[in-house]
Amino acid sequence: MSETGSSKQALPPETPLMREIRLLIETQGPISLSRYMQLCLTHPQYGFYKSHDPLGKQGDFVTAPEISQLFGEMLGIWTLIQWRVLGQPETFDLVELGPGRGTLMADAMRVISKDPAAGSALRLVLLETNPKLIELQRQTLALHEPEWITEIEQLDERSHPLIVIANEFFDAMPIVQHQFQNGHWHERLVGLGNKSLTWGLSPSPVPPS
Repeated sequence: MSETGSSKQALPPETPLMREIRLLIETQGPISLSRYMQLCLTHPQYGFYKSHDPLGKQGDFVTAPEISQLFGEMLGIWTLIQWRVLGQPETFDLVELGPGRGTLMADAMRVISKDPAAGSALRLVLLETNPKLIELQRQTLALHEPEWITEIEQLDERSHPLIVIANEFFDAMPIVQHQFQNGHWHERLVGLGNKSLTWGLSPSPVPPS
């Protein structure tokens, strides 16, 4: 792996997750940015979105649904419009990706439930992997009997029309990065230099697509 300038970042006091990442790199070599992000976000024990409730004053960030009910209610109106555009199917799945505490969906359902036919046709599906957030969602949305899934591929198994909502979900998805150097594209990797995390490039160019 070739390093790219002075892009080293000093390691913080070593956490259990950092120990695992360091051992992974030491034993298997540099890892993709996508793999690094995936470990930081969804590691079964230490991932950011696996271990705690990150929302609110005691957490790390606040999203629009936690500030005002208006956003969720507008999405409820949008959902009703889309259901009618679809021809008002007798059954449809309303899916939220990364539903947080269930606040947005509770606000949306408040509006959707005002149309009894839509409320009866709706099957609520939540994609969530954080056990603590699932419990909060269970409490907030109990009246709507949600179903939980943990992988987006599970949506392929659905036989009903889907209406999908996602708020601040895709901006946290692991990504692959490439950098153009010496006439070729190379994948950007995460490695170790003097026990510090460092950016680098794969020595092999990305094959032409």
